[in-house]
Amino acid sequence: MRRHSLLPIIHHYLPIVWFILIWAVFFLPWRFQVNDDVIMMWLVSGAYTGQTETYALFIHPLLSYFLAQCYTVIPQFNWYGFVMICTNGVSAYLLSNWIFSRPATDTWKCFFLLFTFAIFLHLSLFVQFTTVAGFAALASLLYCTEFDRQPKGISILAFALFLVATMIRWESVVLIGLGFSMFLICFYRKAINSWKKWISFFAAFFILIIGKSLYENHCVDQDFLRFDRLRAAVIDHPMFVEDILRDQVKEDSDWFYFGRWMFEELPIDNKLLIDKKKELDQRLFSTRAVASGINRILRIQSTELFKSMLMGCMLVLFCFLILPAYRKLVFGLAWGLFYLIFNHFYYLQGRVNFLFFLVFLVPLLFFPRLKINRMCLKTLSYVVGFLICMHFWNFYQEYLGRNIIGKELKSLIERRESDTPIYLEGVLEYHFLDHYSYENPVPFLIQGWISRSPFQQQANQRFHFEDQSKLQEFGLLSFRSPEPLEFPDYMERISSKFIQNQEIKTEYLRLEYYSQVSPKQ
Repeated sequence: MRRHSLLPIIHHYLPIVWFILIWAVFFLPWRFQVNDDVIMMWLVSGAYTGQTETYALFIHPLLSYFLAQCYTVIPQFNWYGFVMICTNGVSAYLLSNWIFSRPATDTWKCFFLLFTFAIFLHLSLFVQFTTVAGFAALASLLYCTEFDRQPKGISILAFALFLVATMIRWESVVLIGLGFSMFLICFYRKAINSWKKWISFFAAFFILIIGKSLYENHCVDQDFLRFDRLRAAVIDHPMFVEDILRDQVKEDSDWFYFGRWMFEELPIDNKLLIDKKKELDQRLFSTRAVASGINRILRIQSTELFKSMLMGCMLVLFCFLILPAYRKLVFGLAWGLFYLIFNHFYYLQGRVNFLFFLVFLVPLLFFPRLKINRMCLKTLSYVVGFLICMHFWNFYQEYLGRNIIGKELKSLIERRESDTPIYLEGVLEYHFLDHYSYENPVPFLIQGWISRSPFQQQANQRFHFEDQSKLQEFGLLSFRSPEPLEFPDYMERISSKFIQNQEIKTEYLRLEYYSQVSPKQ
């Protein structure tokens, strides 16, 4: 009896399928992967400063302005997260449409549709703007090569997605663009000759970048921007990170607290940051630094196993592509060497590593010819499907733990007896399950890149103080652990001695209150 494939039905209703998937994932208990997105969401929603902000440092001012207006209209809705998941969904839709357009077997199409879904699901359950922008850039750039052969609606959607990717994080677009350019040079040079089709993308990219630069030069505090660039050059330096991880920074040094993102009023200025950067750069040119770079990749990817699975799968399948071996070798070695060099000079997190390997998806989707028989590819599909199920189960277990922490956090905040400013140590912002906005402000203060910014000054004023060093008392929210807390020592370093005078505990958390023994003379 003949088996009927579901692929034609899925293809026919593809926009509806992805529309349903986007909303289904959005209503799951997803979270942000790192705190950067949480902070930017709190800024544009007005949750941190008390008023919607039209600038959020990393994303383009046009996007942050749009989000701020959305929060002004409906502050209860998570516009930031919705835009990110929608962007992932549109990227996956375009890739799915591309897969259906390839002259390939149903088995090939089924596998890469499943693989696309795996990427979409992971990037949407653990949202991070760097990977969202990179995924969108890859999906949109694919259509550049066939702009004139695609339906007009798809071409417009691909171009719009490219604009959104650039506004979310232009650096991710540059990285994917470099990999895509290398792919064209090695495998598809005739696309380069059709340079006219690229003009609109290049023009849009540079207009957006120039616009962001002009806005920052005229509308943003220049002292903050310069400090932030220098701060990132040191705190994200691979040698500095290694020193922090190996406890090689003395505890009586300002750099000890700087490495733990406590630097709002430390006596570390731009000159000290420049000198520190030069010192760290000199250590890069050693065999130990090279070995450290390789170990760093293994250490980071061992903590992000699903990303590692996706990366390994793309690399292995690339090796089985039916293409000239020397071209594959040139592309693989050139891109791999660039990746290793980049990793040596910059501390790459798993999200950036993933974007480097995502480039290998371009030739895989462009040339649907693999040295793998139908049965092997079908078996690989089952393996990927099983890993998706396991990943979702692990995500659910993580959510249950996060839910417990979130409830305890909420109960501790509700039990506070005064308006004393509360800081966090070791508690990540995405643990808070409540949706904050200018109508429901964040009930605590945070450290990180937002320190020494106009945003932090506004947040301080919301808690009725100007300078951190002049606080007479503060609260500290942390996990219950035998390890000593470092924020009280930081406060004593910039002010005077504090003593703990109250402690509230739950099963996993504690909220401690400290008061100043005597003001600093």
